[in-house]
Amino acid sequence: MVETNNKQIIDINLGKHKIKNFAVYPTVVDPRMVTSINLAKWLLSQKNMFKGKSVIDMGCGTGIQGITAGLGGAAQVILVDINEYAIANAKENIKTNKLAEKAEVVESDLFENVKKKADIIIFNHHFFTQDFPEGEMTGNMMLSRVKLFNNFLRQAKDSLNTDGVIIMPYFYKGDPANDPKKAAQEHNYAVEEKYKEDIDEDSKKGTLLVYFMKYKRV
Repeated sequence: MVETNNKQIIDINLGKHKIKNFAVYPTVVDPRMVTSINLAKWLLSQKNMFKGKSVIDMGCGTGIQGITAGLGGAAQVILVDINEYAIANAKENIKTNKLAEKAEVVESDLFENVKKKADIIIFNHHFFTQDFPEGEMTGNMMLSRVKLFNNFLRQAKDSLNTDGVIIMPYFYKGDPANDPKKAAQEHNYAVEEKYKEDIDEDSKKGTLLVYFMKYKRV
């Protein structure tokens, strides 16, 4: 049973839009402490790309990226995570933001239990595979093994509609093995850099890049 006594209720500032009463459950990464909020701000600024589209938010955590897509006009959003706390967390935030009619939450190991395809897959993967940079605000929940990263790239193509796109960020303090640009060729994806932001906050100082990836179908 998911214990929610220690959950936080916060406000998320996404520039022109603020998400109020946003829940963060125990063992789920607070989007303010990592680059999740920076990605969400950019996605909302590009909301036209979501209008009428189906979206999968893989490894959704609190649900911040999927909720952003829903607020941006996506027709359907599927939020996916393996962590039962994240599942409960995303469900609460969907309800708070009145997105229940077009959003569903699926507990799954990557795409195992995902039965629908989407126009857009957002994968805000964790960038670190072994050790964290000294002084970073860290925790084991921010680690992502290379095997997970590569399994995602192998599976994602089968859950993309024709001409679908994967949106994947990379933080240039992370492990190069988790750099989407470097992995794209091996897995037959075309990759394009769409956004670059130099972050100057002490807890996450570095460069964030956002890539679009399309599978090169024969």
